[in-house]
Amino acid sequence: MKKMMLIDGSSLLFRSFYALMPRSSQYGQVDYSLPIEGLMRSKDGTPTNAIFGLSSIIFKLMSDYKVDYALAAFDTSMPTKRHEVFEEYKGTRKKPPIDLIPQFALSRELFSDFGITVYEEAGVEADDIIGTLAKEGSKLGLEVIIISGDKDLLQLVDDNITVYLTRKGVSDLEKMDEKAIFEKYELSPTQIPDLKGLMGDPSDNIPGVRGVGEKTAIKLLKEFNNVETIVKSEIKGKIGEKIKEEADNVILYKKLATIICDLPLPFGVENICYNGINYNNLARFFRKYDLNMHLRRLNQLETLISDENNHVVDPDSLNWEVIDSIENKLKNEPFSIVVEQLGKNYFTSKIKAIGIYQNNKGYLMSIDDVINDKKLIKILEDEKIEKYALDVKQTINALNKFNIKIKGLTFDLYLATYLLEPSLDESERSVFNYHSIELPFKEVALKNFDDNQINEYVISKAK
Repeated sequence: MKKMMLIDGSSLLFRSFYALMPRSSQYGQVDYSLPIEGLMRSKDGTPTNAIFGLSSIIFKLMSDYKVDYALAAFDTSMPTKRHEVFEEYKGTRKKPPIDLIPQFALSRELFSDFGITVYEEAGVEADDIIGTLAKEGSKLGLEVIIISGDKDLLQLVDDNITVYLTRKGVSDLEKMDEKAIFEKYELSPTQIPDLKGLMGDPSDNIPGVRGVGEKTAIKLLKEFNNVETIVKSEIKGKIGEKIKEEADNVILYKKLATIICDLPLPFGVENICYNGINYNNLARFFRKYDLNMHLRRLNQLETLISDENNHVVDPDSLNWEVIDSIENKLKNEPFSIVVEQLGKNYFTSKIKAIGIYQNNKGYLMSIDDVINDKKLIKILEDEKIEKYALDVKQTINALNKFNIKIKGLTFDLYLATYLLEPSLDESERSVFNYHSIELPFKEVALKNFDDNQINEYVISKAK
């Protein structure tokens, strides 16, 4: 059976943006009308956190599901037909963060470079585009996979259509087929609009019937099957009175929650064939926006496609040196730092080496030399200079016992990986394997390395 993947591009983009915020944003309120300090950006200042996360999930999706057809649908800012019948529809939604706005166009470009058809239409919701193509694909006997964080799409599920809902982070997906929907709601997929009509949907500003929550709505639907039957029935008590008062509205609310599956789209399933990644365009995109991790991943993928061996970070290709003082080697620009410890206890394990990588050059120092290097300590403690770490918590605690208060850590690879793939175990090997990066000497215990091997290993991680 051929497969078709339909992606809710708007949903994944917003989720990626909020999943990959700097640590500082976790405390207190964030003013999204202003640029966010510490947010992931390219060298020219373009915000890139959302497209970084989006790239990760697209890599994973195209790896996990070998599809024959693929499309990413997007919402637009234009009013839809639902606004015509209910002016308050989605009226509570705030303006998008200023740092997300430039990533709207970039996300479309990204999907296209991945070889995925992109479609949006003024006045048409992404859900309706997905619904129309999903039902067409189902009728053609295709296995249809829908990726979204929007539970409204559950109403589309049938024998051939499965929805995968994003949960924690970005790429932790919950499979929702007919069985899963019944286990969760005790309803069929076709009853989801009725459920939304009764209980409302705050995300779309659909009020629902006052006093009717999910449990009451499910109970009513199990007994009466749909909203139309409910409003005609003589239901006793306060709930019955409220439904009678809201009879016309609840029918409208159901209509608002019902996905349109017969849009007159200017193309059909046969026009969204998936022919693979456009390597040159995608590599150019990753270079332009300094998404170096994904560029390496792309290069490794291209190597695999060419039937060559897995890419390993080659120690001989690394440009690095052992130094006892940073002198004038480090610029006031972002750099990555690795604090290599012989053990897993942040507070007690001995620091074997510290690696710094900036502008394709690596530097190795002992902790003793770092302690005596006042210029380096000043750089480490300067919060205005961005720093990237494998594990921010480990880096802070390991250096803190030497009274080095490192600041400006804006990226945590372990945290980012967890947000993208929460089910992954926390081992170093799993994290690097997830990003398709194979380090040298990975099978050797660190304590058995000679000094040169340790240096190469640490610099490989910093790179």
